[in-house]
Amino acid sequence: MQWSLRFNPKNVPVGQRRCPKCGVPLYLSCTEPTVQPDQEQRTFECATCTYAETVIVIRPFPADVTLGV
Repeated sequence: MQWSLRFNPKNVPVGQRRCPKCGVPLYLSCTEPTVQPDQEQRTFECATCTYAETVIVIRPFPADVTLGV
């Protein structure tokens, strides 16, 4: 089976954030730590218009845990 590598903003993966102004998928532009050790601040921006949103999320793993490569 051949997979299409073309990006179609009208058909994005489930769960991806969309711009409420123009409907284009938002991209993750910045991640920053917060005062709480188990949380981080994520900023999503629209590449088409000036919309941006910031959310606080719980990290999937503690900040002091390093992943082995």
